[in-house]
Amino acid sequence: MDQLSNMVDSLFHLNDVIFNYYFIIGGTFLSYLTYKIFHSLLSGNPFMKTTYKTRGHTWRSIQCNKSIPYSIYCTICGKLMLPVVGLFCECCAISACKDCHHAIDKKYKCKSVSWPVDKVFYHHWVNVGVARNEITDLSEECLKRYFCCWCQRTKLCHDSAFNDAEPCDFQKYRKIIIPPPCVTVEKGVVTVKPLPDPDWEPLIIFANRKSGGNQSDEVLSLFRGLLNPIQVVDMNATSPESVVRWLPARARALAAGGDGTVAWLLQALSARPTITVPVGILPTGTGNDLSRALGWGAGCGCDLSAHATIQRVLSASTQLVDRWKISIFSRGRLGGLARAPRVLYAHNYCSVGVDAQVALDFHRARAQLLYRCASRTINYRGCGRAGRARLPPGEGTAVVPVRLKDHQLCECNVRWDEFGFSRVLYAHNYCSVGVDAQVALDFHRATQHSCCTGIRPGLSTIVGVDAQVALNFHRERAQLLYRCASRTVSYIAYGLLGATRAFDDGGCEGLERRLSVRLDGREPLPLPPLQALVLLNIPSWGAGVDLWSMGDENEVGEQSISDGKLEVVGISSSIHIARLQCGLAEPYRFAQASRVTMELSGSIAMQVDGEPWMQGAARISVEPAGQSLLLKPASSEI
Repeated sequence: MDQLSNMVDSLFHLNDVIFNYYFIIGGTFLSYLTYKIFHSLLSGNPFMKTTYKTRGHTWRSIQCNKSIPYSIYCTICGKLMLPVVGLFCECCAISACKDCHHAIDKKYKCKSVSWPVDKVFYHHWVNVGVARNEITDLSEECLKRYFCCWCQRTKLCHDSAFNDAEPCDFQKYRKIIIPPPCVTVEKGVVTVKPLPDPDWEPLIIFANRKSGGNQSDEVLSLFRGLLNPIQVVDMNATSPESVVRWLPARARALAAGGDGTVAWLLQALSARPTITVPVGILPTGTGNDLSRALGWGAGCGCDLSAHATIQRVLSASTQLVDRWKISIFSRGRLGGLARAPRVLYAHNYCSVGVDAQVALDFHRARAQLLYRCASRTINYRGCGRAGRARLPPGEGTAVVPVRLKDHQLCECNVRWDEFGFSRVLYAHNYCSVGVDAQVALDFHRATQHSCCTGIRPGLSTIVGVDAQVALNFHRERAQLLYRCASRTVSYIAYGLLGATRAFDDGGCEGLERRLSVRLDGREPLPLPPLQALVLLNIPSWGAGVDLWSMGDENEVGEQSISDGKLEVVGISSSIHIARLQCGLAEPYRFAQASRVTMELSGSIAMQVDGEPWMQGAARISVEPAGQSLLLKPASSEI
């Protein structure tokens, strides 16, 4: 009876067993699907523009923006490729379907980075389709179109008459391409032998895929088809410091990213003062203040043309921009100054206060998972959320570069102890302390993972409420949602973060009581009620606001990016920032100075060229540090 009872019970539980079996299978499938989705987001590739990387070629969907021609037929099987399954190599233009691209890697070689000097360098011809529309004679319908991915030539011929043993002279871009015979790679060390041509000035592309809306991934793809792949540098995989080592004495560089990306490259170039490498800007970041000031524009459009960009860089003139050294001597709990300062360099501005707080909120927000697909606009919206976050009283953190490998840098948060921690920064744009830096810091933290990409020397420094806003924005962009945001969302995010600082200043109120400012060694500057103090080097702050020109021009001196002077500006609140953005108010314009010394008591947000952090009590010294060489386009696009 017991056995019969057990058999009946097992029949009753059979449905549960079957259900559990299918539940396990379904759960496993959903887990795998979730893994693939998140892996795609983490790799920074949009779903419709997936990059298929193998040892030979670098594959991308034919739906992507392209700078070189391609065939809509698979090179192996000859089938017509639909946009969903069609792939092409972004370096050499060969086409393949998803089923055949592995076979092409074995049969056809991609572009060669280097080439033996004792061998003739031939054209790299690729079949890019049948030339039916250019043929009038029916007997010539079998003519095929061949494209050389080095000299950009195209020729029509039959397969039987095709001759691939023709030397290549790089024709169109021979003055900016590094020929493979000039490149030697031994044990991972790159050596470039310059050409004897005095007009040869190679163009090097530096792109930061984590900047703004991740548009730099498209930039990398466009230029790899026109130049030697070694000239197109992914800054997230290869540090600019390692590239600067092999640069020839004369070259031109193009930085695709935001102000932080440009500052990172300028800092790397400063290590080799014997070379002349002016830097142009392809603005794919969020604020792009230095790009605006030099005339490169506020951002890149969706229909980016690599050929037009190259012509714009080649026709650009050189422009010197002041570089500023910012030394921060932190105070310990006993009030003593640290012996070794922290050094940063800036080109744009430096600020302390509420604008830095907003930047910090935004920086934190965009570090989250979904921000991988984001564009510059989503970053502004992140500022609103990040502005609500407050740091614990007395917390002092800084984002500093940490080298993980020989060619990789990352950001880590460093907590200052009771013995103090100092650093030196270099600025080109501006410096601020306060609420603007707080927003930037909030946004910065929100867009970073637990191990971030690293603070790099920037273009500005701010103290006060504007720095507080920047700090909030810096934190907010580190959150999950912002990985898939667009540039427009970034702008909205930043705006919301700044708006929240109207109700929560992040501890920036009463900045004038905690900050003492001396200009050129004179007596302390009398300060009105402030929430931010900004030191400007360029006529663009907060995504295009020209603070120094607001008001009567006869009251202050003329601003220049190469006169060795900083403009000292004050901001009263985050609402004041909003009115400045709309042109409805004027900032406090104090004076121009070549050297600035600030004594800060207490903790407040601070930012340099859009890179925010929480700064504790310290003595901050700002002094000239030479000049950087940049490019100014012949025609401005503001």
